[in-house]
Amino acid sequence: MLEFKERLQRQSKRLLVRFSSVYSPLPVKIFKLRKSWGDFVNDYSNISIACDMTFKTYQKYLCPLTNKTKWEYISESLAYANIINFANRLNYRIFKNAYKRYGKKLDMVSVIEGGRKELRNSCKEEKNLHAHIGVELPVGMNTTTFRKIVQECWTDTHWGNFNNKITNIKSRSAYSNYQVKDSLDSLVLPATKVSLSWELQHSR
Repeated sequence: MLEFKERLQRQSKRLLVRFSSVYSPLPVKIFKLRKSWGDFVNDYSNISIACDMTFKTYQKYLCPLTNKTKWEYISESLAYANIINFANRLNYRIFKNAYKRYGKKLDMVSVIEGGRKELRNSCKEEKNLHAHIGVELPVGMNTTTFRKIVQECWTDTHWGNFNNKITNIKSRSAYSNYQVKDSLDSLVLPATKVSLSWELQHSR
């Protein structure tokens, strides 16, 4: 997964040089990245549920030194860690000990959008931080039950908010394209899992 992302980033840099004389090269870079990633997820993953999740803006806590109430505000690094925590909770909820002992996981593609420019090369800072997470529907589980589990696992995290949208994915490639509409830098790789690796498929 990491090698695939790095290869796409190297390709995009070559595209920037090639098309540098044709207006702004940025649209070309974004288009190539989005199409490559969308094709990859469409061909090699089983995601079927779109989870558009929000974060709490801040948390109040009592400072032990001053005994005064203080506020901690959500940051991109906190949001990044929260998505990883959500992925861990969800996989454990579905697979129990098989997740801990054997690393069994649902296919999942997680991205961050909005917020401050801490971890990504491009973002829209006027948007509140939120997450777009594509998840595989577990075998034998109906969509209604799974939506409830997703909501519970998200709100059980420290920064997970209640106002979320969980729907069926109509097109994997279109949803994945939408997820990385700014850049592949928005991917949360520790909370992303694709069932069949690119290298494995092309080595056959």
